[in-house]
Amino acid sequence: MKTGSLADEFFETRPELLNDIKSFENRHGLRLWSALNTEKDPVNFFSRLNEIRFGLFFETVCSHLRHNCIIENKTPDWLLIMNDQQILCEVLRLNTPEDECRNTIEESRQQRYFQKQNPGVPIITQSPVKTISLEYLSGGQSKMKAKEEKYRHVIEKHQLPFIICVAPMIETFLSELDFADFLLGNRGFFATDENFGQNVTGVLLRSYFGPFFYYNNDQAIFQLTARNRAALGAFEYPRH
Repeated sequence: MKTGSLADEFFETRPELLNDIKSFENRHGLRLWSALNTEKDPVNFFSRLNEIRFGLFFETVCSHLRHNCIIENKTPDWLLIMNDQQILCEVLRLNTPEDECRNTIEESRQQRYFQKQNPGVPIITQSPVKTISLEYLSGGQSKMKAKEEKYRHVIEKHQLPFIICVAPMIETFLSELDFADFLLGNRGFFATDENFGQNVTGVLLRSYFGPFFYYNNDQAIFQLTARNRAALGAFEYPRH
């Protein structure tokens, strides 16, 4: 199967998003599109794309933002100035195991190519039965925990609120309620992991259906101002 670049394939049916990205980088003097357009690894491509999606969201709530700026020899994904408060932000994409993730991406590419060549022909797919698992959130290799460890020195030295921005792929089957159960309450990760609880101000979720959900950590040492917390909102369990 011969197609164009990953970016060409992805944005062929998403011209509005492409225009948003290019306008966004022009407004803030960023260099996002060139890296995204030349990315050849599909996993890295979607990781870069998620960084940009969070940047588009942050633009709606902050006055200034910087991408991959250098601070203590680290390059955080986003450094925000939000109502005169600096906020450190790191983005991660929660994937299924690598082989499964790459197979899923490739299958999706093949389906898009087939639809392009055969407009109007329906595609019937069958997915394996899977059990919802929180293994992508917890455990010794937790990506979120690794983010806290990586930026612990920066957080403590500069006394910065730190938000981890998470985007799970749909195949993980992780919802906003799963994140609430994992993070919040007396048995949540904010309460049970000492360093994570002290240094992670909150977790911002971009669900695979699009909406953002913010989970604030009330016991973190460096908190958002009341105004900034209100701007991001706070997750509340649905009332029945």
